[in-house]
Amino acid sequence: MADTRSTRQARLVSLGALAIVAALILGSAWRGGGFGFSTVDVGALSSPQATLDGSLLLLREADGSFELVAVGLASREVLASVALDRRPSRIVPTPGGVSAFVLWPDSNRVTVYDTGTLEVQRDVALDGVSRPIELSFSPTGEQVFVVDGDGGGVVEYRHLRLELTENRRMELAGSGPVLTNRRATRLYRVSPQAVSVYFAQTGDLVETYPAAGMRPEGLRFDASYTALWGVDAAGNPFAVDERSGRVSLTDVAEAFRPGPAAGERVAFLSADGRSVVTVSPREPERVEATVELPQEALTVVAPDSSVFWAITADGAILDVSGAPARPIADLELPGIVEAVSSPVDRGGSFACF
Repeated sequence: MADTRSTRQARLVSLGALAIVAALILGSAWRGGGFGFSTVDVGALSSPQATLDGSLLLLREADGSFELVAVGLASREVLASVALDRRPSRIVPTPGGVSAFVLWPDSNRVTVYDTGTLEVQRDVALDGVSRPIELSFSPTGEQVFVVDGDGGGVVEYRHLRLELTENRRMELAGSGPVLTNRRATRLYRVSPQAVSVYFAQTGDLVETYPAAGMRPEGLRFDASYTALWGVDAAGNPFAVDERSGRVSLTDVAEAFRPGPAAGERVAFLSADGRSVVTVSPREPERVEATVELPQEALTVVAPDSSVFWAITADGAILDVSGAPARPIADLELPGIVEAVSSPVDRGGSFACF
């Protein structure tokens, strides 16, 4: 029979060494204030250091004149600026983030800008549309949905390398832009009383989610396409579950502005511009965190799926990914009336970046 004493002794030595190491670690943690829970800066943990690529597009107004400014998300410095002869009605980055489609009031033309240089890449007339008021992309950028006029007329275009080819016209009742799920198999329009869901292949109405009091401005999906997020007429943040249509109201005591920033979490700016609340798609009824701002913000944007910035009207940028808010740039650009984040995603398959 084999002698197992040496094997048992080796195991005992190993276990003894592990016990000594564990005791040293526990002792160190205890002397440091518990296991780090009482000494860790929770705010720092909530502000991930992301590598940002892309631009922040700022629309400025001064004495009736307008200017579009591109600011690098990584450098937080002005990259380019261009004078505009009027205020755009919509600024919509492509899914890949290196181009932006701009709509103009009372015109069927769309101007496409490079988001880094603001050079005009294309200026096209939208065939089949007389007065476009909304424009949106499918997640891959292969389809562009343009809302014509004030009704439910929607024209879908095929999009490839900034070329738009009219595909079909549909009647999709509602207001605001046409939103799609992750695979662009379902289309969503909002009315004051409901969210209408259409089958993308045929344009047929398949479901209606009752949701009274919703505002279509700034309605958007989170990064995982779990729910549609927005603010109702009373300023309450809400989420509409993409699968069930269940409406969840976030438990808040104050009113918030339309147009949340959506990523892995969703951030809402208070109506007075002095605080930001974040909500997790896993618990849409509960505020995850509240960040007080040292100055009034104009809007909140998501330069990355895990990062939120509050932008002021004079060009200050505050990182509000965690508490407290951290000033990270002061561009000294008074007169900002709109800010649009255009992060570049080079890992996807897009009809056009």
